[in-house]
Amino acid sequence: MLEMIDRNQTLSSLFSLWSIQNSILQSLRVILIGAETIVLSVATAIALSDQYYYLALVLSPLGAFVIWCWRSICENRGYDDSYLRSQIVRVENGEDVSEEVLTGFRKFQRKSLREKRRELSARNSLAQVLPSRTRIFLDRRLPLVFLLCWMLLLLSLALRVF
Repeated sequence: MLEMIDRNQTLSSLFSLWSIQNSILQSLRVILIGAETIVLSVATAIALSDQYYYLALVLSPLGAFVIWCWRSICENRGYDDSYLRSQIVRVENGEDVSEEVLTGFRKFQRKSLREKRRELSARNSLAQVLPSRTRIFLDRRLPLVFLLCWMLLLLSLALRVF
């Protein structure tokens, strides 16, 4: 009976922590997608002007920086999300999650992306916590779409100058 209570408390703690981390990930995505949209829109509006179109070039490093932040932050947070989901799967499968929920999560967060990737790949429950199509689109493909838009904008400016 005591084991069942501990298991339920562990699951409850994991679900609560996962819910918080997932909300943070979603909020960061909204902020970064919004920031990139604004910077690209302003650069496009400037590029369409007759006099100051070259000022759009000034915004391109900012756009590249936002894309870089987007990729690195969302990938890192995505691994944190996957870690917590893998812990939930482990508890559901009856495995012992011996360390405290928050302590284990904090240890995982301090690891590099390579270490996080390696640890999650080594877990048997990885197949159940792989990123969804939506997460792959939002974290990997959508930034590439924005990058393509920037390249087209810069190409149009280059053609305009020459």
